[in-house]
Amino acid sequence: MRILLITNHLSTGGMPSVALKRVESLINFHDVYLIEYRQIAWSFVVQRNKIISLLGDKFISLGNIWSDKEEIRDH
Repeated sequence: MRILLITNHLSTGGMPSVALKRVESLINFHDVYLIEYRQIAWSFVVQRNKIISLLGDKFISLGNIWSDKEEIRDH
């Protein structure tokens, strides 16, 4: 099964931990992709970096806060 996870940002707070655990639990059984539609900070990105190392090119960041959210449809 192909699974697409969409997250707001992966820089601070509890959401990056939840996203990492979700990726870790699904990656061995499914084709997992993750779209981060807003990167708000380059500090505190430990979980983000782990997700990137797990997913490789299946991790998509749409960039900064000013990104066009319509880009999600393109992916």
